[in-house]
Amino acid sequence: MTELQDAITDYAFHCRHERNLSEKTLKFYGIDLRQFAFLN
Repeated sequence: MTELQDAITDYAFHCRHERNLSEKTLKFYGIDLRQFAFLN
């Protein structure tokens, strides 16, 4: 994995387990992060 992918994975874990965000929020964060990663 690249550093960006590792950072995204860590952030997703943080959002799910530490911030306890809703499934809908996690879904849309994931979409945004995939778009960001694709553009970089």
